[in-house]
Amino acid sequence: MGLAIPFKEIPKPETAEYYWEHVYPKWFYDSEKDSRDKVRQPGIFKPEFEVTNGSYVGLSSKCYSVFDRDQNNQKKATKGISQRTPLEHETFIETLYSDNEPRMKQPRFGFCKKTNTMKLIEQTKICLNSNLTKRFVYPDRVRTGPLRKNGNYIYF
Repeated sequence: MGLAIPFKEIPKPETAEYYWEHVYPKWFYDSEKDSRDKVRQPGIFKPEFEVTNGSYVGLSSKCYSVFDRDQNNQKKATKGISQRTPLEHETFIETLYSDNEPRMKQPRFGFCKKTNTMKLIEQTKICLNSNLTKRFVYPDRVRTGPLRKNGNYIYF
């Protein structure tokens, strides 16, 4: 979840007291108040990466980059691509605004049925892709909307 305002300002003033006393403790981990056991509890939202001066680029689900300008630190997620693959934050931005699809060779293990052995196979993979197949992307390449055909929504 990326936010443009501080998290503490989200609840409306008239509901803030109830939210912070009853809703927040049920769903979120607070490092100052909660025990370390709550971190391992399933269903609890935990902070993954916090930035006050940075940027976020989300190409698709499970494919994003967050860059912290203050600490010159990057957090990235690329489904199906090794975390050791050198992808800079600028590469995510280029992919979002252009038709650039960076490709890299990646080693993987494969099983050969004929020789009954494992082989190391080098594969060229598209690392980043800004195409969404389940949403319509507006020309600004930032906003998306539901897919429609003949004015009706398309359901999957």
